[in-house]
Amino acid sequence: MSTFINKDVACPNCGSTKKLTVISAVNALENPELKEKILKETFFDFECENCGYKSQLMYPTIYHDPKKGFMVGLYRTGSQGSKVEAPASLKNVIKRRVKDLAELKEKILIFDSSLDDVAVEMVKNSLLEILKKSFGSDNIKAYFSKLSDEGIEFALFFAGDNKPQYHNIKKEVYDNCCEILRSLNFKEPADFLRVGPTLASELLNKYKNT
Repeated sequence: MSTFINKDVACPNCGSTKKLTVISAVNALENPELKEKILKETFFDFECENCGYKSQLMYPTIYHDPKKGFMVGLYRTGSQGSKVEAPASLKNVIKRRVKDLAELKEKILIFDSSLDDVAVEMVKNSLLEILKKSFGSDNIKAYFSKLSDEGIEFALFFAGDNKPQYHNIKKEVYDNCCEILRSLNFKEPADFLRVGPTLASELLNKYKNT
């Protein structure tokens, strides 16, 4: 179930205190409106009633979709020991760990599309390698956007530009990555797994060396 905690929070700008509802757990089936806020990236929006200051106040939270069978724990960026925990009884639930709201949104979109996020990350890894060589820059970010008849779409963000550009990869590339995972006998860990560029590179290198 979703968990709501009321806390007194000081405005980072003027220091005035206001009541803030901290949502430490989100159940997507019980509270679809919270899922919608995550997808719109407004989940952590904060506005001071005293001075009008607006920002995002991020805190640890856990997102659970019982129907899709996955759970994502969000940790505060740069915080040590502020991780969320899942009940040990949830053995057959896919568990992931992310560092910000954009990554949480991406996981939801991937699993809602019934895709393997590890394979998607491997596709993304290969795409970014090509783009970084083509543009001569390492400052490029990519996020899964959607699955369509044209393939898998990624939203690309280049340095200094907040407006995304979109790029499609053929579904066959994703299918090949799924086959690689099967050949490597990749198994889901019991704990929350960080699925990012490091894991994708390790798996692709392991496959190349087999």
